[in-house]
Amino acid sequence: MKKVILLFSIAIAIYSCNSQKNDAGISGIFRIESKSIKNPKVDTFYADQNQVKIYTDDFYAYTNLQDDSTASFGIGYYEADGNLVKEHNIYSTSALDSPFVFNLRIEKGSQGYKQTIDQMKINGMPTKLVEQYVNIPTVGKSPLDGIWKLNRYCKVINNDTIDEKRVQYKIFHKGYFMFVQDMKNHIDSSKLRSGFGFGHFDYQKDKVVETNLFSNYPSIIDKQILLKVDFNGNDSFYQILPSEVDSTRVIEFYTRVEKNIK
Repeated sequence: MKKVILLFSIAIAIYSCNSQKNDAGISGIFRIESKSIKNPKVDTFYADQNQVKIYTDDFYAYTNLQDDSTASFGIGYYEADGNLVKEHNIYSTSALDSPFVFNLRIEKGSQGYKQTIDQMKINGMPTKLVEQYVNIPTVGKSPLDGIWKLNRYCKVINNDTIDEKRVQYKIFHKGYFMFVQDMKNHIDSSKLRSGFGFGHFDYQKDKVVETNLFSNYPSIIDKQILLKVDFNGNDSFYQILPSEVDSTRVIEFYTRVEKNIK
């Protein structure tokens, strides 16, 4: 666990040295610096959380690695009105795809922002949650920027194609990417196994090089992964993942997620 945190911190520091300053506004890439939880029975402050958050112009996504190496995440779209933000859940490890809204108060600063939720429930008690985030400088745009939903995952082994069901989203934003996924647990098929990765990417025509800086999969941290990407218009693409077996290919098909406010 300490190794994951160390690699993540070092990689962020090195990569940020060569990056551009974050644009004004809530849109950006952020790393949590501290978290405070208060209710009638709890008054706790954390300064060692492992969490990153992305805000695009319309969507948000966050990933968190807990002390027991449990992965949690959430994605959705948001509405902003001054310093008030409403986050609408699309999918998360806690609520899955159930409609849910978090009401946040945002206080922007020169190095990041503070996020406050005044009336969330923990064990049935009204609880105040305060999170302080710092900027991770961004590095430009690409045609991949946006949020994408996996609609097909398949393995091609020689002439056979095997489809696998999973819930998976992928976010690209200003030089960074994040993927989140829920799959059936191989030991207990009635349970879901959650995973995520976050890092920076380089896009060049039909190729993407991804480097995970933070993930609950230690084997991919700080490792460059070359993907072949093919677009079908602006709103769908597929990517071919590398395989250690010559006769096997993994292909993921994605469609762009549009903001849907009723």
